[in-house]
Amino acid sequence: MKLSSALFGTVILGMLIGVVLTQCILPPAPPATGAAEETVLPIPTAGEAASETEAVINLPPGIPDGAELAHVIRVLDGGTIVVDLHGTEEIVRYILLDPPQQDEFLYNEAAKLNQLILGNRPIYLLRDVSDRDDQGRLLRYVYSEDSVLVNAEIVRQGMAKVVMSSTDTRFQPLMEEAEREAEESGVGLWD
Repeated sequence: MKLSSALFGTVILGMLIGVVLTQCILPPAPPATGAAEETVLPIPTAGEAASETEAVINLPPGIPDGAELAHVIRVLDGGTIVVDLHGTEEIVRYILLDPPQQDEFLYNEAAKLNQLILGNRPIYLLRDVSDRDDQGRLLRYVYSEDSVLVNAEIVRQGMAKVVMSSTDTRFQPLMEEAEREAEESGVGLWD
């Protein structure tokens, strides 16, 4: 069934509003049982000593150990952001995510969803095996400050597909489940 562009825009807007409202009305995460774990950021590589400028932070519940605190500077598309990471501007490409490219169906909607999920708040970046892609971008799982795995949420909302990796597989089952949910719901790319 074909939707008119105005009706399609209304449907997408409704989906985005639903995401925002869901974030606003969900109760806060339950308090952690026991003491929060401390993580030194960034984790020095072999042979490096931690510098005096590295901060010790308490990770929010639901954020895996080893995640690094960053701040979004801007959203480039549905799977790429520019962040401030320890005072350095870095481009981050989401692991296992294949969002629409420029001039493809739902490109703008995917970028807007990414912006809505991230907001103008701190985020957490988690490395898998690979550090950078062939374009020099950091490859990371991205968590919002309320512990949402953004990579999976964008797929769940139908605004990207999962792309398999031979090395970065830590959350592959979770990403595949998010894609199945989007397909079964018939949202976004599966409409």
